[in-house]
Amino acid sequence: MSIELSKYLQDIALNEIGETNEIIIQRINELRNLLIDQSIDKKLIDISDSNLVRFLRPRKLDVPKAFDTIVNYVKFKETHSLWFDNLSSKEFKRYSKLYKVQEKVDENGRLVCVFPAYNCIDIFTKEYLQENPLAIIRGHIWFVDRISRNVNAQICGIEAIIDFNNLSFWDHIYMAGIIKVQEQISLVRYLQDCIGLRLKSVSFYHEPKFIKYIWYGIQPLLSQEMNERFHFNGNVVNSLDNIDDTDYDWVQTQINEEKEMKLQESSNVNEGVLNYEEVNISMILL
Repeated sequence: MSIELSKYLQDIALNEIGETNEIIIQRINELRNLLIDQSIDKKLIDISDSNLVRFLRPRKLDVPKAFDTIVNYVKFKETHSLWFDNLSSKEFKRYSKLYKVQEKVDENGRLVCVFPAYNCIDIFTKEYLQENPLAIIRGHIWFVDRISRNVNAQICGIEAIIDFNNLSFWDHIYMAGIIKVQEQISLVRYLQDCIGLRLKSVSFYHEPKFIKYIWYGIQPLLSQEMNERFHFNGNVVNSLDNIDDTDYDWVQTQINEEKEMKLQESSNVNEGVLNYEEVNISMILL
């Protein structure tokens, strides 16, 4: 996979993280040599350019910080090996329905990921979880790992939208029972310390009470800056199923101005299949 950027992303990368073609190649080589010197390369396995940039760019090309991130990543995988091992093609197809990834990025180049909670109900049924008790955490870690390979996510960050609309009271009860707080805390640590994905905004809509309880457990682990990026909007809008295909600043507008926006129907919502370049299933998880 090439690390070359489009002209549009080259300008953003220069402004955001100080990246030029010469600098990124230099930093990749520095990081690779450091991994080899410290014998981390054998544990990471993949020290290709395309893999190393996903640790460098979120750390703004700071080689020591990227190295520490990789060390955390390797240790996390060793500690939680069952969350990573032997991803099957059936799991791949199932987990790809967890999120909708918008075809267009927002005005700042950020990837927009929508998590309709009702998908979680359909994917993680009681019967499936009895056979696959680690499915929820495996699915979310798979998604984080996959999305970290997207260049817009690496350079510009991610806007996450989590919608609990169209769930019944009993759906809320079921979700509260299957979501494990400790797993969610581990996921947050994986995001922050092991991948370094730049979460620019996480917006909840129609959130049930149990989400707030989970938030109270996770909140102390986050920096003040990260805390300010989480927004709980309640029933601000009727539905997030249809998103206007040209106006991607609507989420931030609602957050800042606390106004409702009228959403238009659009066929440009990816129904659960990640729409950026496909990678070999064997490369999804290192």
